[in-house]
Formats: sequence, structure tokens, C-alpha cells
Amino acid sequence: MPFGDSPIKREAGDVDRHIGARLRGRRTMLGMSIESVAVALGLAADVYERYESGSERIPASVLFEVSKVLRVAVRFVFDRYVPAADAAKLWADHPLVPRTVP
Repeated sequence: MPFGDSPIKREAGDVDRHIGARLRGRRTMLGMSIESVAVALGLAADVYERYESGSERIPASVLFEVSKVLRVAVRFVFDRYVPAADAAKLWADHPLVPRTVP
């Protein structure tokens, strides 16, 4: 498939839930309500709430704007994100992970 013609996953996934959790954590740290952030972004509160819950993918333009409202760099929402497959590899050889004995 040529560049740009590949199918894109449209439903929310692990990274969307991670982004939402990071946004929610920062918002609560600042003592802001969902409604106040939504108003600052020009969104309905229920739409912004779906972004925070990770049930809906957040558009890049909204992510950029919400990072300004929450006074963080866009990269903040990706901090500490490790895809599930990579996490399994990271922990596979960790000395504290119990091994099954055949």
C-alpha cells in the first residue's frame, strides 16, 4: 500500500486511554473541572470527558490546545507510555517476575 493509503485504527485504544489519564491527572492537579477545560477549548463537557476517559480519540489540534490550557508540553501526555507488546518484552526477563516451573 502506498504511503497514506493504509487503514487507520479509528476506535480508541491503549494510547488513547493513557493520554486521557495523563490529561485527567494534570487537570485535577490544577484543580480544574471538566467543564472549565471544555469551555476553554470550546467543546461540550461530555466530549472532553470522553477524551479523558480514553473512549474517544483526541484530535491532534485539540491535544495541542488542551496542552496549552493545562500548561504542559504536548509530549507530557505521552510520558511513561509503553505499548503493551513492548511492556511484555521489558518485563519478560525482569528478575522479580515469577517464572513458571515446568
